[in-house]
Amino acid sequence: MNSQSIKKTSSLLFLFVLFFFELIAANLAHPATPTLIVERGLPSSTFGLAFAAMSLGSFLFSPFWAYLNDRIGRVHVFALGCYGYAFGQLLFLLANQLWLIVLARFIAGSFVGGVMMTQLVLILDHSHASDRAMNLSIHATLFTLGGAAGYLVGGFLADVDLNLMFIIQIIGLVLVGVFMHVFFKGIDVSSIQEKSSSLNPLRFFKVVIKIKPAEFSVLYFRGLTIDDGDRGLRSNL
Repeated sequence: MNSQSIKKTSSLLFLFVLFFFELIAANLAHPATPTLIVERGLPSSTFGLAFAAMSLGSFLFSPFWAYLNDRIGRVHVFALGCYGYAFGQLLFLLANQLWLIVLARFIAGSFVGGVMMTQLVLILDHSHASDRAMNLSIHATLFTLGGAAGYLVGGFLADVDLNLMFIIQIIGLVLVGVFMHVFFKGIDVSSIQEKSSSLNPLRFFKVVIKIKPAEFSVLYFRGLTIDDGDRGLRSNL
């Protein structure tokens, strides 16, 4: 194994650890979201609107984050996504009206789309061609474990103090962004081989048909995990 391979491997291990803690922080508030909505005296349909707003923000802004990835680098986009998600969660905590909650979730979704997209891009950047499917599978496993750990810890924190849980989440997201900036220099933007061709989100569907079977199985598994978590939250309303 040459020095470049060792550097790639060590960088990838660091990224996996950082991604795991980001996933824990990102999922801390999910178990308490129905409780927060009920405490605000809002209808049960608010959760559906909030989830839809978050998904819409992620869909619309992911191509924009891809554009920035190619120009300012992965590290900056990942950190910016963490900071923006933290701001969205702060706004969510302070919101007491329906439109503010929907706006907060839209902002959070817009930034978390950049975080998740950049995680996958960083894995591909630091993986050898023969290891990409395996590393994506590892990330899918971390996605599930980190999400589960976030739900578990967030549930316990919510029983102690709902506001404390949000504060810990916000601080955690900011720290992850800072750690990315401080401890990981990223890659030279000029060395990126694959560039984003458009900001049009509909071009995503042209990419889907090019996904290899192994990569599709990872994405499908992650989709099932997200759907199960969503149904679990709605059942608490």
